Amino acid sequence: MITKLKRILYSRKLLLSAFLLACFVVAGCAPAGITVPRGWSGGVVADGTLFIGAMDGKIVALNTTDGKRLWEVPLEDSVVAIYGSPTVAGDLVYLGGYHSGKMYAFAQDKIRWVYPRDRAFVDSTGKIAQIIGGAIIAQGKVFFGVDNGVVYALDAMTGDYVWEFPTGGKIWSTPAIFGDTLFVGSFDKKLYALDTATGNERWTFETQGAIVATPLVHDNTVYIGSFDRKLYAVDVTTGQEKWRFLEAKNWFWAKPLAKDNTIYASNLDGKGYALDARSGDKLVEFDLGSPVSASPVLVGNRVIVATENGAVYAIDVENKESNKLRGPLQTKDIKVYAPLTTDGVVVYMHTSDGKLYAFDAVDGSELNWSPISLKQAAVPPPPSQQSSGQGMNWGSIIALFASGIVLVLVFQRLFKRRGS
Repeated sequence: MITKLKRILYSRKLLLSAFLLACFVVAGCAPAGITVPRGWSGGVVADGTLFIGAMDGKIVALNTTDGKRLWEVPLEDSVVAIYGSPTVAGDLVYLGGYHSGKMYAFAQDKIRWVYPRDRAFVDSTGKIAQIIGGAIIAQGKVFFGVDNGVVYALDAMTGDYVWEFPTGGKIWSTPAIFGDTLFVGSFDKKLYALDTATGNERWTFETQGAIVATPLVHDNTVYIGSFDRKLYAVDVTTGQEKWRFLEAKNWFWAKPLAKDNTIYASNLDGKGYALDARSGDKLVEFDLGSPVSASPVLVGNRVIVATENGAVYAIDVENKESNKLRGPLQTKDIKVYAPLTTDGVVVYMHTSDGKLYAFDAVDGSELNWSPISLKQAAVPPPPSQQSSGQGMNWGSIIALFASGIVLVLVFQRLFKRRGS
């Protein structure tokens, strides 16, 4: 009796495994049209156009006046997550791809160049190395980090290789530049200062946690948050520590801002901190009610901060008082991770469901075209560009489900024979 019971339980476990395997096959072979949104790209505004990475793997250009889509280009034939924000220099827009492991330069709706040319960045094991942070353009070069731990410099016009510098850990952050020095944080807990011309190391500053935040350079000082729950002020020239802020209860993920000798730093502990830029003394602490991973923006005399639950606050830099502009998003599962973007009047917020919100920085009122879905094309592609792989191939899906059912039935017959 016990042996028979064990056989029944064992057969049911295998039947469940077979069913789950069938479901996994169906999910894994599903077309790109039904993949879940991925990435959390911020945007950049240039000449009345907002450039932003959509969650279906496209770079999208929007008219900031009416929200209409000017053009869009997929990074690859398959969906590529986009975490970094685009960067504009001249007539080119630069953006890195997560799954593709490549850096792209776009001239309007056409790709100008891609690097690496015929492959992807790889790590020490030969696997594709992802690009998570954004790029920065200066002195005719594109600077960015890859999660294989290497900082790269390319020619901004041609995409040709210039130099590289290996750190001791993954790089998720976007670099910053001051003069001829590039600053970038790494998972090896270090902040690196590199010569922009050669890539040679000038100094390193070690924290006690991984660094994913983008450095802020202000008044000959580099301000950087770390996963050790501290915010540091470091001398630009020497790399010597000036002060550290110790009161935060969680990681610093968002890039800090500076205004009138005050540093504004948001934290995953749900607090915003206003610190004296010279001493690091806390001036004011703001209770934001939810973690903050999205980098804030400065609009006039207001620091605009968005929490993960979608609540938006305006902090007045003169009286250091905060005012809630917008309540949290109505759906709890929708979050805000992407850096905020502004054109100096309007603030743009990219949410985890792929929508873009545009609202006034003074009163929080939405523009009449907001929100819009970045994942939904303004017009369908022409028939010449359509293929069975662009939409949901229901025939393939049904066939896969049928294959899964057949697989389960085969297991059932096998176990009936074993049990007889």
